[in-house]
Amino acid sequence: MIIIEKASFIAHIITFLVPFLLNPGIPKREYYRKKYEKEYKGDFSQLKSCDKCNITIPKSLNVGHCIYCNICIEDCDHHCPWIGKCVGKYTKVPFYLFLLGLLFYILSSIATFITFCRHIF
Repeated sequence: MIIIEKASFIAHIITFLVPFLLNPGIPKREYYRKKYEKEYKGDFSQLKSCDKCNITIPKSLNVGHCIYCNICIEDCDHHCPWIGKCVGKYTKVPFYLFLLGLLFYILSSIATFITFCRHIF
């Protein structure tokens, strides 16, 4: 049982590091300004801007401003204190794998604890 718990701990650490190290979907400021200023040619009714980040993006993109990170994130789901950053466009699937790895680690720890208690009593 202890081998399974150690393996699940290592898997949990790996599934933590992936969303922690990935870019959650921070839009590039230069890319959006240059691309959309040329594309819309003065018709800014289809664009929105974030005053805090100073970026201009089309309204069709689902971009939200995170008050904790103080940046805009594409397809922002929420700010996760466990990984210390936002869960966005590029980190949704790795975040769900992190939660699955956490569940597997907790279940293996409980199973190891129950096995340990059976041997004592």
